[in-house]
Amino acid sequence: MAFFDLNKTLLDYLETQGKLDKATELADKLHDKELGQLMNKTWAKWLSVQTGKHFGLVLAGFELFFSYRDSNALALVRQYAINGKHLSLLLPGAQRDGLVWAFDKTPDFRRQITGLVSEWTYVLNDGG
Repeated sequence: MAFFDLNKTLLDYLETQGKLDKATELADKLHDKELGQLMNKTWAKWLSVQTGKHFGLVLAGFELFFSYRDSNALALVRQYAINGKHLSLLLPGAQRDGLVWAFDKTPDFRRQITGLVSEWTYVLNDGG
């Protein structure tokens, strides 16, 4: 089992692939569509490599991920899980009316997470 903070991991992976400068340039120029495509390819390739190396993955630190990807990008996680991989997502959020919302306490950044299996979704309350 391996733990990854996606904020750091995706930047590091872009760097090892020689694409960090291109990603930074696209971000600086506000070329969100192109940056989103680059991040999508990076995410898919990184996830494929890591699921091949490890029995399971625990993924956290989704702020950067959701800045350039939408919740549908997590469909890839579900696909790997269905194929027998063990994946856990640690997301700050809430569950209301059977729906999971990432970053629930920040309305400008709130994202509905779709495609999760309700029997495998657990909400940990902070007691507040």
